Amino acid sequence: MFKNKLLFISPLVVLLVITLFGLTLIPSVQQNPENLPIALGNEDIDVIIPQQGKVNMRETITNMVKEQTTSTDGEEPVVKWINVNSEEEVLKGLDNQEYYGALIIPKGFSQK
Repeated sequence: MFKNKLLFISPLVVLLVITLFGLTLIPSVQQNPENLPIALGNEDIDVIIPQQGKVNMRETITNMVKEQTTSTDGEEPVVKWINVNSEEEVLKGLDNQEYYGALIIPKGFSQK
């Protein structure tokens, strides 16, 4: 058993290969996305409530989403919101890989 050099070298080769594979994964572990283009579709309309007046939930939600994703420390924001007029435009942009994702506020959202 002690005369066979392959017996001692094979565990070292396995450890070397595992270490090399581990080192190649390091750059993919600490990624920080910046300016991901996400479409923001807004098909909702304003609703008039007798006691409260005009309710505009679409702009309230749009502003809240944009405020929550802006950077406060001077770095690039993670999400770059792109305003889109219709769901068809969003789907076309997703098919062409112009957007990473989409958030669509549907018709009747303020009413419900």
